[in-house]
Amino acid sequence: MCGLVGIYSRACSPEQKQILLARMLAAIEHRGPDGVAMYSDEEAGIALCRLAIVDRACASPLHWNEDDTCVLALNGEIYNHRELRKQLSKHRFRSQTDAEVLLHAFEEWGIQSVQTLDGDFAFVFWDRLAKRGVLVRDRSGVKPLYYARIGDGLVFASELKALLAGFPELAQLSLQALARYLTHRFVPGPRTIFQKIMKLQPGCYLTFSAVDEPEQRRYWDYPREEVIAYDEEAQIVRGRALLEAAVTARLADEVTYGVLLSGGLDSSLLTAMAARASQDPLQTFSVVFFGNALLEESVSEHRYSRLVARTTGTRHAELPVDAELFMHACTKALYQLEEPIADPPAVLLHLLCDWIKQAGVTVLLSGEGADELFAGYPVYAQPRPGYMGMGVLFTEEEKAQLLSFEALPEPLQLPATVRSWDWLHQMLYVDCTCWLVDDLLLKADKMGMLSAVEIRVPFLDHRVAEYAFSLPPQAKRNGSMNKYLLRKIAEPYLPETIIHQHKRGFPLPLGIWLKGELRSWVEALLLDGLRRRGYFEPVALERLLQGYFEEEIPHDAYRPHHMIWALVTLELFLQSLQSGNVQTKPQ
Repeated sequence: MCGLVGIYSRACSPEQKQILLARMLAAIEHRGPDGVAMYSDEEAGIALCRLAIVDRACASPLHWNEDDTCVLALNGEIYNHRELRKQLSKHRFRSQTDAEVLLHAFEEWGIQSVQTLDGDFAFVFWDRLAKRGVLVRDRSGVKPLYYARIGDGLVFASELKALLAGFPELAQLSLQALARYLTHRFVPGPRTIFQKIMKLQPGCYLTFSAVDEPEQRRYWDYPREEVIAYDEEAQIVRGRALLEAAVTARLADEVTYGVLLSGGLDSSLLTAMAARASQDPLQTFSVVFFGNALLEESVSEHRYSRLVARTTGTRHAELPVDAELFMHACTKALYQLEEPIADPPAVLLHLLCDWIKQAGVTVLLSGEGADELFAGYPVYAQPRPGYMGMGVLFTEEEKAQLLSFEALPEPLQLPATVRSWDWLHQMLYVDCTCWLVDDLLLKADKMGMLSAVEIRVPFLDHRVAEYAFSLPPQAKRNGSMNKYLLRKIAEPYLPETIIHQHKRGFPLPLGIWLKGELRSWVEALLLDGLRRRGYFEPVALERLLQGYFEEEIPHDAYRPHHMIWALVTLELFLQSLQSGNVQTKPQ
């Protein structure tokens, strides 16, 4: 994992590019503590800060071909780089890195080389003779990449703050994106919260040159090619082999690794597979909550993660978290997210990664993607016409009453091919391409990299994803049982108690904390802060907050607690921008 930045502009001299690249890279230096490199010419400039995982002794984060005409900067990992290296034997390699293999593969095969890659990546390739470049993002969107048009050119980076550091004029908030945030609790791609900055979408690439306008094209999407004559036992064997291979490929050779273990099915299965594939005892990490009896009884179910750790023989460690620690970590975590993402476990993930890095761990396996591929959420129990995705909060009617400006509704648009699928896989597609990408994976990348920890997600190996989308609906929802086939895959690895438990993830006591220890903090943020910013009708905001605190709401009720948290997150995000040149008043 690394941080890359770049500029394409013929109006900017190489010396000016160097100054801008240095400024941009300084904003994301936490992503790469192991080395920095820069290059600029009359057209382009590229820089990278490196977190060394493969060939840690390699001196330069940037990689050149033999005659120094092509350069590549990679954020991420190519897991099959050794196999690809054998196919590129005519090239003279200067290192053992996966990035150099990718450079020569792209030089040899062009954009078609992306189809050969097994990995999580965002990279830029620049041909200085042809004066042509390309940005590429991995299939599922594990690694982020942002870009914006500037004058005659293009700027791009692994994080938003790098673009804002180099080009403050990009820091103009989009009111339409803010309204979409209230719907989804994140801003769906390709938009960001900033009007002029876009996300390169998963499975896409963007070319740029003096001849052609920058254009984003797709090279991969989730395929729906259902297996013919479905054989359950054969598919269990196939799925188990694919997932085992994905886990093994993501176990790092040269650095210490571990697993985020909640005790749920997904993380427990990864733990069991990784423990069998590891020569040394595997390290696992979890969160336990404390603070009051209700919390500890209803939420902190660490007995499951402890059971898995005992069963698989891992070295298990637990991080105790209470409301005060959570509150104090919010500002730093939400600043690093760079956009408002109202996902409270992001704060937990920040605390975990910071603590885990101190234990000397650089790579973590995590279970993102399993629920979206194998239908793990309760919402998938029945069809929902016009499904907008997981975590939808404010309705259009509620936003109309609450916001001080008019926002146009934006229903999600499914590709024509997807609209012909069965209803379950239409819903899964929505969540794989929206909620998974712009909430879960973005959170994992940003929170991990804040502590220079790389989070890897075996369920999103493209072969596992393609396998999952080839299964019939009954392999995922079988009667009242969700993730049916995944539970079957897990049977040789885990106790029955773990296989057949209800979904939990890292259960956060949000409702208990918001209406308890964090109430005065929440009221100060919303009444003294957000109410005065001009985005919301003050009376409507006061009424919403008053109703929340006066009503009896079950502590595990999802929507009311997350609606308040979405507003808290937005205010903390706006506060994080005040020290810069970002326009936070509605225009």
